[in-house]
Amino acid sequence: ELAAKVVQMFYVAEPKQVPHILCSPSMKNINPLTAMSYLRKLDTSGFSSILVTLTKAAVALKMGDLDMHRNEMKSHSEMKLVCGFILEPRLLVQQRKGQIVPTELALHLKETQPGLLVASVLGLQKNNKIGIEEADSFFKVLCAKDEDTIPQLLVDFWEAQLVACLPDVVLQELFFKLTSQYIWRLSKRQPPDTTPLRTSEDLINACSHYGLIHPWVHVLISSDSLADKNYTEDLSKLQLPLFRSWSHFQKTLLLASVSMFCVVHA
Repeated sequence: ELAAKVVQMFYVAEPKQVPHILCSPSMKNINPLTAMSYLRKLDTSGFSSILVTLTKAAVALKMGDLDMHRNEMKSHSEMKLVCGFILEPRLLVQQRKGQIVPTELALHLKETQPGLLVASVLGLQKNNKIGIEEADSFFKVLCAKDEDTIPQLLVDFWEAQLVACLPDVVLQELFFKLTSQYIWRLSKRQPPDTTPLRTSEDLINACSHYGLIHPWVHVLISSDSLADKNYTEDLSKLQLPLFRSWSHFQKTLLLASVSMFCVVHA
């Protein structure tokens, strides 16, 4: 009842703030029907926006109305939806007692629109709405993985960062994380836990700084022992660049890892 009064006050005084208020953790117990009624009033009052649409989609999930949720999500392009999440990050991620907590909407998008979710978190990072470590933690918590386990959706996020224009210092760390993960999966014969959003061909076409790290990669791809598509994709993605600003130590360590893998699987 108190939450409803707060929303009523903002609707009268500053209606454009209503979606932001409804995304506040303090509003988590508000009746979804009450929240939806105010959002619909905004629509009819001429205050409709992408933020109103996304908040309605989130509330529809709480109501269990998947048809309404889908209709709201289909009413705008993916790019506009990403812009909406940037305007209100709490639609996807909140903090409780200093811990990253994915929202119900984020959990739903993980299953239904993982590409949109990855693009949205990338948008949050590029606009300084979420830090690099926070984003990594978000995907680990979202996928119910511990700190030492890397879910494929986090790898998808790293690959999305690779495609985006990021500073060289960020790219160096990113390349190292990705190649380490590819090599770990290959050495453990561990396939991705979900279908990757990008193929190696997608990355090659999207990244001008993509290049072969060693011809052994092609030798291994053609090997009968690695006919499984999951392994050939990871091997192909090992064509990640040895970026010109990488240190000699990083290049040596990466090539040593690939060499060790080649010896084991020769």
